[in-house]
Amino acid sequence: MMRKNNFKLLLWRYCLLLIGLFFNACGVAVVTKAALGTSPLAAIPYSLSLVIDRLSLGEWTIIFSIGLIICQLLLELPVIKWSEILIETILSFVFGDLIDWAMSWLQQLVLRDYWQSLLLLVVGCLIISWG
Repeated sequence: MMRKNNFKLLLWRYCLLLIGLFFNACGVAVVTKAALGTSPLAAIPYSLSLVIDRLSLGEWTIIFSIGLIICQLLLELPVIKWSEILIETILSFVFGDLIDWAMSWLQQLVLRDYWQSLLLLVVGCLIISWG
């Protein structure tokens, strides 16, 4: 009986993680669309997507995340938990794809005035904080 409850709790936690990841990806897309800067997490991938535009922001986010995971592997070599590395890798791909999905939804949005960008920035920050 206890094992079943632990599984339900773990499943619930992963569901919450995916919901939070969704909101964070949407927030990153909204903040990026505001064109007043990006979140610290997206700054490097966003810059790379502007310089090498063959890859999208989400794809650069995946590449950047995988690079960070490789650095983590090098730093934690003696005590690597491969299950955590696998989960982090999968979530990197999910997060990047969610960013691209959210960016595609915002593609038609045109901001004409500074106050619109500022409002969108605030909304994006709120979405990220909720995630």
